[in-house]
Amino acid sequence: TEHSITGVKQLEQQLGDIRNKGYGFTVEELELGLSAVAAPIWSAKREVIAAVCISGPSYRITKERIPELGELTRQAGSEISLRLGYQKK
Repeated sequence: TEHSITGVKQLEQQLGDIRNKGYGFTVEELELGLSAVAAPIWSAKREVIAAVCISGPSYRITKERIPELGELTRQAGSEISLRLGYQKK
């Protein structure tokens, strides 16, 4: 869509933000009216093996709610990771 990231610099910046926050999000990049938030699931070997994601209509997953939903998603990913044997340094 017109909201999709198409530039390398923009993508690199977003990847840095994802690393810092522990979650990523999209607002109408895949489909107009659809937004999503996701966080990694780590294995005991400290490798990303999956992700936990929430998605829904953009009128429910608003830009204002993304920090709150991102933190909840990050916490869910961390809990799943710990149950799989992941240990923080």
